[in-house]
Amino acid sequence: MASTKVRSVVALVNGDPLVPRSLERVFGGENFDVLHRVTHSLEEARELIPDAELALLDLHFDEGSTLELCRALRDAGVTVPMLFLSYNTCSATVARLVAQAGGNGLISKELDDELLDLVLVNEITTILASRSMERSYQKVKETAERWRTKKRLPPESTFSTSS
Repeated sequence: MASTKVRSVVALVNGDPLVPRSLERVFGGENFDVLHRVTHSLEEARELIPDAELALLDLHFDEGSTLELCRALRDAGVTVPMLFLSYNTCSATVARLVAQAGGNGLISKELDDELLDLVLVNEITTILASRSMERSYQKVKETAERWRTKKRLPPESTFSTSS
């Protein structure tokens, strides 16, 4: 029986070859096909991220501030999860800056290859699975609302079968 590949697009804003190698080691396997695009330009990233399922951003990007990019995308209504990667993640100040910019997490690149692979696979699969379920839930909810409207039933929030 042939396995079905899970295809996701990961936008990688990073000048460091460490993360693309890790993505290839982790997701180059049979069941995952993570299509990652590496960009070295904030302008290209601004166009790429809204169409991705997930963005991995280097906190110390040579071309400019990825924190400002994240904040600008959030202000524009972009909901794509954005994880930041850094060699200095031990600081609560850095974690607070990432959260204030609208980032979804901070991953240290100061890990050996095996541990970095494990952290990336856990974070990425968790986020992609939750987004997939969120989209499925929204689709089910919209379908249910259309059915309720067609049947002239009250919306879900005002109707209950419990006493």
